[in-house]
Amino acid sequence: MKEGNWLLRFSGNVYSQFGEDGIIEKIVSMLPVSGWCVEFGAWDGKHLSNTHLLLSQKGWSGVLIESDPKKYQDLRATYVGNERVICLNRKVSFDGDDLLDNILESTPAPRELDLLSIDIDGNDYHVWKSVIRYRPKIVVIEFNNTIPNCIEFIRRPRVRRLREGAVGGITVPLGAGGFLARWALEWRPHIADVFARLREINGGYHIRILNDIVIAMLETPVR
Repeated sequence: MKEGNWLLRFSGNVYSQFGEDGIIEKIVSMLPVSGWCVEFGAWDGKHLSNTHLLLSQKGWSGVLIESDPKKYQDLRATYVGNERVICLNRKVSFDGDDLLDNILESTPAPRELDLLSIDIDGNDYHVWKSVIRYRPKIVVIEFNNTIPNCIEFIRRPRVRRLREGAVGGITVPLGAGGFLARWALEWRPHIADVFARLREINGGYHIRILNDIVIAMLETPVR
C-alpha cells in the first residue's frame, strides 16, 4: 500500500458508506478534540452517515442540517431526546444568508470544529470554500476518484445536473486552506468514460467545456 494511503488500513463501516467511520476514528485518536461535529446533507441522520457513530456512541455534540422537509422529520426522530444534537431544516449555500458560517452562528458549535461532513451532491466544493469563520480539523467531502490527479476539475456552481449525484464532484489539491486535516472520499459518476476518451483522443492537456462543466487539464501531471 502506498505511504500516502496508509489511513485506508483503518477503513470500516458502522453507519458510513466507504469506510469513513474507521478512518475518522483513527484521525480523531491522533488529534486533540472537543467532540463537536457538523454534517449537512444529513438525510435521516443515520443512513450512510459520517457522524452518527460519534453522536450516538461516542458522546459527541453536533449540528445536523437537512434541506428536505420529510427527511428532516426523520432526522429529528433519530435524535429525539438527545440534547447534544441540534437538527436544522435549512439549505446550505455558498452565498447569502444560507452560508454555513451564518447558519452556525445561531448554534453553540465552536469555531474550532473537530469534524465537518459535506454531502450535498453538487456544490460541495463551493460551499466548502465559503466556510471562513469556522475551522474544522477534519473535513469529509466527496470527490471523483475516477478523474486522475493530473486533471484539476471543479464543476461550475449551480449548473444543471446531468444526473442525480455529484456529477464529477471535485478533483482539486486538498492541502490548501490551512485546515489541520482533511480526508476526501470517493463517488463514481457516469461521465468517467468521457474523461478517459478525452485523454485518449487528445494525447495532451487542454481546457475544454463539457456540458457546461470546465475541464482544466494541467500541463504537468501531479505526482
